[in-house]
Amino acid sequence: MHGINLIKLLKTLDLLGRLEGTTIEELQNELGIDRRPVYREIAIVEELGFPLYQDDIPFEKRKRWRLDESYLKKIKTLFASSSKFAKDYSGKEEIIEDLADAMLKNRVCRIKYHSF
Repeated sequence: MHGINLIKLLKTLDLLGRLEGTTIEELQNELGIDRRPVYREIAIVEELGFPLYQDDIPFEKRKRWRLDESYLKKIKTLFASSSKFAKDYSGKEEIIEDLADAMLKNRVCRIKYHSF
């Protein structure tokens, strides 16, 4: 359950991280949730300390939500990866979800790693 919430949060951050930002309606469509849970996701993002801003869309009543651009540059350098070193984790979703759940619950995991 927590893994799904983490995935939803990461998708939300991805949408908010677009240069043009995103609207509530776009978040609803992309996340497949109703309006009220979208506002909960936004509240979580703000609670976690992400610098979130609202921009008015000219001639419309809607607002566009986005993350601060300077903050985005810092975040992108942390998560930038080279496709040269990318690994295929398909079929490992259950393990990844279990590890994410353990991290959220501050549990200790013992892992054996075997290099090729």
